[in-house]
Amino acid sequence: MKLTIFFSLIISLLTIVGIINALNLIDGIDGLAASIGILASMIFGSIFFFSGEVNYALLCFATTG
Repeated sequence: MKLTIFFSLIISLLTIVGIINALNLIDGIDGLAASIGILASMIFGSIFFFSGEVNYALLCFATTG
């Protein structure tokens, strides 16, 4: 049981670090990461809004702003 939690934490940490590094690589090209972040936040906000999760949608739309 504890071994699976440990591996889950390791995989989650590697995924988060990988996403951060990917955005840092993209950001070196004329600030492209900001537009990708805005687009992703708007898409997630729309998905949350149409699925009835208004609080999460508000958070995403506030992040977009």
